[in-house]
Amino acid sequence: MSIFYFKYFSVNQKNASMKVGTDAMILGALIETGHHKNALDIGAGTGVLSLMCAQKNQDIFITAIDIDKVNVSLAKENFNDSVWANNLEAIEANIADYNSPNSFDLIFSNPPFYLNGIKSQSKRINNAKHLCSINLITFFQSSYDLLSKEGSFWIIIPFVEHRKWISVSEQIGFQAFRICYVYGNDSYCKRLVIEFKKHKEKKIALYKTSLIIRNQDGTYTKEYKKLTEDFHSVKI
Repeated sequence: MSIFYFKYFSVNQKNASMKVGTDAMILGALIETGHHKNALDIGAGTGVLSLMCAQKNQDIFITAIDIDKVNVSLAKENFNDSVWANNLEAIEANIADYNSPNSFDLIFSNPPFYLNGIKSQSKRINNAKHLCSINLITFFQSSYDLLSKEGSFWIIIPFVEHRKWISVSEQIGFQAFRICYVYGNDSYCKRLVIEFKKHKEKKIALYKTSLIIRNQDGTYTKEYKKLTEDFHSVKI
């Protein structure tokens, strides 16, 4: 599918290194954008998360960065075709080298989260899916440096390696503030959506929730439909 249609915008994803998927839909729907004014989308791809967040908060300005030229071109096109074009900017940049004169009160990312495993012969696909351990440290450190004191940092990661991700985040200075356990069905946890805050002297409370995507018969659950109803262009 070259174009993915949402309720209020569309995403051209032709030749994108990663297509729109359930991970992006869930993360975009869960991110709380209400009071934030200045956001950063790391590894933006086609810009789908930025568009979802712009839909929820039309006062927010979002800078979307990606290392892939094709992705950045697609994101620019998708932003310009949306009603929030003035609030969205796509830049070709690596988070390890990215500098901003201002901090961000919201950062979010659907990162390349495989730390190990067999890689593709395609460099673009590897960049989209794989992140080695040393880059994981850089990912969190750069995000920490760019986040404002009271800001929020949202990511989605695989359940199987979540302890490694959380351990590194804590070394950098983050605390998990909110965790949503995402189940493919009622017996298989596949993803975690985590909201991080900067570490404070007083330990903050951790809020835990869960989401089941599909029923045993393969249909979407009522809770998934409710979460994503403002974005899907068709009834699911």
